[in-house]
Amino acid sequence: MPVCVACGEFNPGSRFMQELRAGGVAVPGVHYVNIVTKYDELVRPYTSGIEPGMTNIVLQDRCKLDYTEHFEIAADRNASLYVLNALDPAHPRPITCTLTLPFVGGL
Repeated sequence: MPVCVACGEFNPGSRFMQELRAGGVAVPGVHYVNIVTKYDELVRPYTSGIEPGMTNIVLQDRCKLDYTEHFEIAADRNASLYVLNALDPAHPRPITCTLTLPFVGGL
């Protein structure tokens, strides 16, 4: 039995992704912030997670020292700051660049 049954559905050419993207993913009038990482080991290529009609953020475009991968992105400090900044743009928090190791996190 495969370790990750759904992993094949991350493929940009999968039936699931084609059905999801039919007609567009973003709903007009909603502001989306989509955060991806170049080091995603499941979503390959990582650019397949970038969607039109959204603010797409690649963590490594702001910080080359951020090696966050797929599972760590939910706990990544800068990913969290991007989310907070999107939710409260009147009070932006600075995005910092510090070494963030895969599976380990920031130092």
